[in-house]
Amino acid sequence: MINRVNWKKYTSRERQLLDPEALEANRIKDCPFDPIVRAQAAEKLVMQGLKDQGFQPYADSLIQGQLSDAFWDSVLPQALDTSVASSPYFRIFQAAQVKMNDKGFLSRDITVRELIEVLSDVHHVFPRNYLKKKGLNRGQYNQIANYVVAQSEINTAIGNKEPKTYFSQLKEQCQS
Repeated sequence: MINRVNWKKYTSRERQLLDPEALEANRIKDCPFDPIVRAQAAEKLVMQGLKDQGFQPYADSLIQGQLSDAFWDSVLPQALDTSVASSPYFRIFQAAQVKMNDKGFLSRDITVRELIEVLSDVHHVFPRNYLKKKGLNRGQYNQIANYVVAQSEINTAIGNKEPKTYFSQLKEQCQS
């Protein structure tokens, strides 16, 4: 039997999909809090949207609804305000770099994929000690927006130099 559910947590479409009578009709006997049932409901919602609207209109509506100006102006910047390197947003950034076959930070040859697969450092673009000296606390200098994937050798060579210094050195190397 299905347990009582706090339906206020669900959108109207989810409520339709997770309605106890609909679940009974579909022979899904588990509670809607069960991740399998929620996944089935989400899949059903996506499939119905694709069927009703077609791929491109459905994708456009998702993008407009999920990736609105509010997402870019507020939701995403707030989600990036974290010092957790295992943040899904940092992982998505890394996945995008892998997909685009990007090179590691300041690397000529080694891709982000290779760095992640073998061994890499999460380098602070603005080094921790540099930012500590500027008075920032740990939650401020350990921000994922300040992280890049780099070879250990590059990370060690940069050390605690401020970006102004190491980018000037890099520019000189490129010009000579």
